[in-house]
Amino acid sequence: MIILKKIKNIKFRFNFIFKIIKSRLIGFFWSKKNYSVLFYLPSDHEIVSGGILSIFFLHEETKKKFPDSVVEIIFMNRNSKVREYKWFSNDVKIKNIFFERHYISGSNQILIHVPEVYISKFKFEWEKNGLTKFNNKTIINILNQNNKLMPNPDDVFLNLKEFKRITMTLAFIRNLERCKINFPNLDIFVLSAWFYKTTYQIIPFEQKTDLILISPDAHSDKQAILDELNKCEGLEIFEMNKLPYEKFLEIQKRAKWTITFGEGYDNYFQGAYLTGGIGFSVYNEEFFNSDFENNKFPQIVFKSYSDLRENICNSINLYNSKIKYDSLSQEIRTLVLKNNNEDIVRSNLHNYYNNIYLFNNLK
Repeated sequence: MIILKKIKNIKFRFNFIFKIIKSRLIGFFWSKKNYSVLFYLPSDHEIVSGGILSIFFLHEETKKKFPDSVVEIIFMNRNSKVREYKWFSNDVKIKNIFFERHYISGSNQILIHVPEVYISKFKFEWEKNGLTKFNNKTIINILNQNNKLMPNPDDVFLNLKEFKRITMTLAFIRNLERCKINFPNLDIFVLSAWFYKTTYQIIPFEQKTDLILISPDAHSDKQAILDELNKCEGLEIFEMNKLPYEKFLEIQKRAKWTITFGEGYDNYFQGAYLTGGIGFSVYNEEFFNSDFENNKFPQIVFKSYSDLRENICNSINLYNSKIKYDSLSQEIRTLVLKNNNEDIVRSNLHNYYNNIYLFNNLK
């Protein structure tokens, strides 16, 4: 047993040294791809969220934009617990900058997209890995996917002030004016959001199932609302849990109704309409755009969770006929697609890169 442990220890050390040597050699011969766009993620756990699907979409589109540059999703932790994302189908191999720092050391210019909630974690790992010597050639773009999670301006400046430049991109146009006020010295752009390798098929009323899909988000009023839904005759309740993303899309497509307990204007709400269904939500000023202001759709976007609980069965009964159902679904789908569709996000992303003069000689 002692001999086996020693062999394993020697093997581990050899693999570690080999990775370092490999990184240095690759960095030495780095000549063609000397511009890098990196998408930072923490490596301590696999994050299950629409934000991750959006990042993978942005990564895919960036690779198309800069085919001759380095475009990678990265970790920066020596002891990464995650090597790839498995909860949805993808072929992305996430790089670990701790071992493969040639992606930074060999680049003349670097752009790193960092989700807002991980700014301080990114800075900590960046410094721990001894990468501060590359600050003067590194642009940090804050991926503001949830404005509620944005650190205050002083903390953002404290963490990122030493980098060459800071920009911010928004998933929700609703936050644009507020962010301009809070971060007057940053260039801020709206990207909107779209999900990686996601296509929606519109299913008409008569092909839907009497199923209501419930988001997995925790909420204090959730059980009371589920109890109310149990009073709706003939309605099957399915609360989303740990399922592959592709399985979720299949359930979403056939479900007649959806309730989100999350952000409100999320894939549970939007996705319902993009598949010909009806989604219910509670109004959230951080995410809903102006089309949903002033209680314009009181039967589907409720003022509060108590309002939703009291009226959800009435709303289901109101729209549970083909003409009303398909008409409402089409109306809201038009509003959703006005600000959230694949082409808009792609165009906004290219506009961002062009406006910050990234890799000017490659455009």
